[in-house]
Amino acid sequence: MLTDQELQSLRNLGNQCEEAASEIYSLRAALTQKRAEYEDLKQAMQNMTRNHALQLEAARMAGVHSVQEQTAVIVRAALELLEAVEGCEGFPPEKMAAFRRVFGA
Repeated sequence: MLTDQELQSLRNLGNQCEEAASEIYSLRAALTQKRAEYEDLKQAMQNMTRNHALQLEAARMAGVHSVQEQTAVIVRAALELLEAVEGCEGFPPEKMAAFRRVFGA
């Protein structure tokens, strides 16, 4: 037979387990949300990259032979990408700084 103190201790442990299970559920939901946000951002970046590649190809086909003009198109595309990822938690600050350094943003 268990004493009142042992029963209370078991109740306390049960409450702690329920709280831990609730926290695990909340964390799993948050993780699922972050994964969905990451996939959305990843798809958006792929679409932007594809669109910029098409724009560059169209510019090349239209006879843009100037290195300066092509560089300007690339820098504009890079700056648009930079704006798209700014504030994104999944984009490390050191990579953001390197990106800014390279493209003069």
